[in-house]
Amino acid sequence: MEHSKKFYNQLSDFTKALKSFEKYLAKDFSKMNADDLDANENAMIQKFEVCCELTWKTIKLFLEERGTLEFQSPLDVLKGFFQKGYADAEIVEGLIAMIKDRNKMSHIYSEDFFRGVIGNLSKHFNAIQKAKSILDRESK
Repeated sequence: MEHSKKFYNQLSDFTKALKSFEKYLAKDFSKMNADDLDANENAMIQKFEVCCELTWKTIKLFLEERGTLEFQSPLDVLKGFFQKGYADAEIVEGLIAMIKDRNKMSHIYSEDFFRGVIGNLSKHFNAIQKAKSILDRESK
């Protein structure tokens, strides 16, 4: 199925953001001083938040252009991605965990929680990458 230019532009932005996030995940943080570590971890969290937003918003646009307009919230969009048969339960559960971590980042100001999210970033990246692969495949 052919999609709009808006969709392909957003998918391109999503691809660029995901590559940027991946670069931060590949960095060796063990040799950084405390200030550099703090700056790089915060930058990595910001890359994660951007990818999180682009993930669900690109899926939403994908579903809308396929005639599915009933999904509005991030969680509803991700559930719709599963219900419409595009993603399996494992991928969607990973994406939902990603959204929950992103949401909590806005409301919980705890170093322990921050460390927990940092520890989950590789898992979140894998879920995002799987969703992006589906979007790439289904939009050709």
